[in-house]
Amino acid sequence: MRKQNYLFLVIFLFTTTFLNGNHRLYVQSTTQVGPGIVHKYIHAPTAPWIINVLEIDLKNPYVYLESVKAKNLLYGMERTSSMAQRSDAPNHRVIGAVNADFYDMSTGIPVGTQMVKGEILKTSAGWQAIGFNADHLPFINNVLFSGSLITATDNYSIHGINKSREENQLILYNQYLGSTTNTNIWGSEIVVRPITPWYANDTIVCVIDTLYINQGNSTIPKGQAVLSGHGNSATFLNTLSVKDTVKLYLGLTTPLQNITDVVGGNLKILSNGVYTGSTNTDLHPRTIAGFSADSCILYLATVDGRQSGSIGMNYRQLSDLMLFLGAHHAINLDGGGSTTMVIRNQIVNSLFADERSVANALMVISEAPDTGTLSSIQISPDNYRIFWGGSLKFNVSGWDEYFNPVSINPENLVFNCDENIGSINHEGNFLAADEVDSGYVYVYYGEMADSAYIYIKSAQRIEINPKKVVTDSIKKIQFTPTVYDIDNLTAGISRSAVTWILLNPEIGQLDSLGKFSGSSNGNSKIVAEYCGLTDTAEVIVEIGTGSTIIDSLNSPTGWVLTGENFNPSNTSISSVVMAGETLRALCLSYEFIRRSDARAWIYLNSNIPIYGLPDSIFLDIKSNPGDHKPHMVNLVIADDDNELYQKSSIFNDTTFTSYGFALSDFAQIEPASNFYFPISLKRIEIRLGYEGGVGDTNHGVIYLDNLKATYPVSTNIEREDRITLPGSFYLFQNYPNPFNATTTLRFRLPQKEHTTLSLYNLRGEKVKTIVSKNLTAGFYEFGVDGSDLASGIYLYRLESGSNCQTRKLILLK
Repeated sequence: MRKQNYLFLVIFLFTTTFLNGNHRLYVQSTTQVGPGIVHKYIHAPTAPWIINVLEIDLKNPYVYLESVKAKNLLYGMERTSSMAQRSDAPNHRVIGAVNADFYDMSTGIPVGTQMVKGEILKTSAGWQAIGFNADHLPFINNVLFSGSLITATDNYSIHGINKSREENQLILYNQYLGSTTNTNIWGSEIVVRPITPWYANDTIVCVIDTLYINQGNSTIPKGQAVLSGHGNSATFLNTLSVKDTVKLYLGLTTPLQNITDVVGGNLKILSNGVYTGSTNTDLHPRTIAGFSADSCILYLATVDGRQSGSIGMNYRQLSDLMLFLGAHHAINLDGGGSTTMVIRNQIVNSLFADERSVANALMVISEAPDTGTLSSIQISPDNYRIFWGGSLKFNVSGWDEYFNPVSINPENLVFNCDENIGSINHEGNFLAADEVDSGYVYVYYGEMADSAYIYIKSAQRIEINPKKVVTDSIKKIQFTPTVYDIDNLTAGISRSAVTWILLNPEIGQLDSLGKFSGSSNGNSKIVAEYCGLTDTAEVIVEIGTGSTIIDSLNSPTGWVLTGENFNPSNTSISSVVMAGETLRALCLSYEFIRRSDARAWIYLNSNIPIYGLPDSIFLDIKSNPGDHKPHMVNLVIADDDNELYQKSSIFNDTTFTSYGFALSDFAQIEPASNFYFPISLKRIEIRLGYEGGVGDTNHGVIYLDNLKATYPVSTNIEREDRITLPGSFYLFQNYPNPFNATTTLRFRLPQKEHTTLSLYNLRGEKVKTIVSKNLTAGFYEFGVDGSDLASGIYLYRLESGSNCQTRKLILLK
């Protein structure tokens, strides 16, 4: 029996309750990836969330933050991973990067302010931003721009940066606009070269290298700037001379001085530890940046979203996450499909689609040298919760003294673990014990060592599926167990680990792997037991034979008429007695006006349970004599989960014709899970044929009768477990079967191949070749005339390319 000593103290030490106790966060791995830089991988299984965090010590002398612009141009988009990779160099290692600001997806221009290594490339009003100064101090603020060109005798306002020059304005242009200013000749421009570093909120001393009077479109030298003036501003520039020394003041609204890097975000969601976000509750992938109360620790985080394993967060949850990490101030950056975190040139978060090209990114830079000398090893994961009996592969990495990666020889690694928690081999493959416990895995590399904490989890509940299913004596039902651990995560177990019990053995048999075979009509509970946990399902055996009426269609009772693009005042259903008949049929009288953009549809809605497991549904249908318009009839059925499937057929008969709809031909209307019986008929849909041109009125009468189901004859061939989808190779069971004179063979091909369909007796002798030629992808039906054959069992075999399938048929005379 498994032990249930849950080690509450140990659990508490390695987890933290989050969001008022609703969800528990587990830090599964903590890896130092640079000097003063730690990557944490966090899992909240009950939410669920997957969170990646970079924790950066801003006091570390080797580390600072730097923004980067896509393509190094104001108009440009680039993937975060690409920006990080091209920025990485010795003594300028990009340890990590996240996508940053929202942006115009047609141009790549960020919405907010951006500043790169002291140069402002874009300003914004009314948009929050996070930035850093030369002393690595962070700030979050709604940054507004103000600027001045200062000469020995005057102080002239700068009206903007890298924007169109308007009347009387003075605009500063730098390399992020492009190679030239793109201005016209109606103004003057000076090219200035800084002799002190580019900063915001500080005075920059510059020398005028070039003066262009009544000229435009000047070349912008890299690292320099062009001041372009029109009207009064041009007049001011014309008073200056080449080699003059001037000063620039480029100000942003923050009390810090010497600002070097800034990126925008849409919302400051945390200020002094208090939530300041909106009431928006939408869940999305998120990217966020924040810092501690003392401004010493920066946190960059991503939350995966729009995935089954991580649904994303709203602003309030994101704020709570930052508080949990240790932040007191935080700003929301662009999320959704933009959310990306890169560490050491590897994307570490889970993208729900391909990585998106974005406007800019925020990078964590290390200037520490690459020594190439191994100083330590790290094991990953280093804090893991595993289901009893589960397996896990540990990875080990080598690092120099500044936590730059260093190669190690995996053959020299030595693993062991506490005996109570399981076993581990020389390759780091761990097998957990089969009872709740905790302990450590150890790894050694020469004199270096590291360890990982392991907690072994128990099962919390078991579920078996399907929960309620109908079958017959032909189709076998495989019940599937799913076990959930105490973190509400699914745990892989084999069917043989479950004890299966059939409470009413008179209706069939249940094997040791949970597969049920029906033999007699009736129902029973199925019980699955695993480690004291149980769940039940219900199986109903309904053995249909021959055919049965689903609805005789002699009355409109139980049918509701709806549709599209028809005239409801002149459309109705009624019960009529056909000429020369004594039985009634359903009569649909319709009217519609032909449109160019849509077809007319009539829907006869119902909800009729269908007994057992029919192989086909039949409907008798006809139009009035003289009406040869091609109509389409479409049957819509629902399975046990009320997921919808449909099959259609074209008709223009004026005498009753029975149309068969094989169950195996029904296709999903929407993506569905497994198909299980029972089924029910939801609708008969009729797309009305038309005569005449657009705008002409069409009317007519359609009769429906004898809606029935037919059932297969047992031939010891297990029926397919679900309705198959178009596109796969498949040979269907013939219909009718058994047959007297003729039957129909149907198959589906996924691609063009030479295809042969042949009939064999039980001695293996070919008695008929039904088709042998090249066929394109699609559905095919071929009739077989058995009048020249003796009664008995025959095999029909379909061969197409490398595919081959055989079924049995029965001829009775």
